[in-house]
Amino acid sequence: TLRAITRLHLRLGEYESAGFYAERLGGSWGRVALELVGHRKDERMLNRGRLSRRFLELQRARLDTLRREAAEAPEVATLAKVIEAEILDVIGREAEAMAIMDGIDLARLKDPFTLHLLSGRPLGMLADLGMGTRRLEALAALAHHPSLTELDRLRFANRLIRDLLRGAS
Repeated sequence: TLRAITRLHLRLGEYESAGFYAERLGGSWGRVALELVGHRKDERMLNRGRLSRRFLELQRARLDTLRREAAEAPEVATLAKVIEAEILDVIGREAEAMAIMDGIDLARLKDPFTLHLLSGRPLGMLADLGMGTRRLEALAALAHHPSLTELDRLRFANRLIRDLLRGAS
C-alpha cells in the first residue's frame, strides 16, 4: 500500500520519495504524513544538531498544522500526536512529548503506520530518558499487537529479546 511504501522510504531516510508517496495518499492522512517528512528533512539539515531560529519556526508551524489536522480529522489524530511528540522531543520539549505519549493507548491503535512510527523515536526517547521498563512494556505490546502482521510482531519480539539481553530495563 502507499502507506507502507511511505513508511519504508521514511525508514530509509529517503524523504523525497516518502513525500512523493505521502502526496499521493491525499486527504488528512497524506497532509499529516507530509508534515513528518518535512520535519525529518528539516532535521537532517540542522547544522551539527544546533537548533536554529528558522528550524524552530518551521517546527512550530508544523505543530500548529498537526494540531489543526487532528482537530479536523479524528482518524489521523493519533498519528498527528505521535508526530507532534517527535517534533517536541527534537526541539527540546521532552516533558511535553512524554505527556503526549502517556496519553496514547497503544492497545487501541489499529493503524500499522502509526504503530511503526511509535516503535521508532518514541521508544528511543524512553531509553534516552532512562525509562527502560516502559520501553520493554511497549515492545511487548507491539510484539502481541493484532493490527500488525505476524512478521512485524516477530520483529518486535526480537527487539524485545535483544533489549532484555542487553539489560535495557
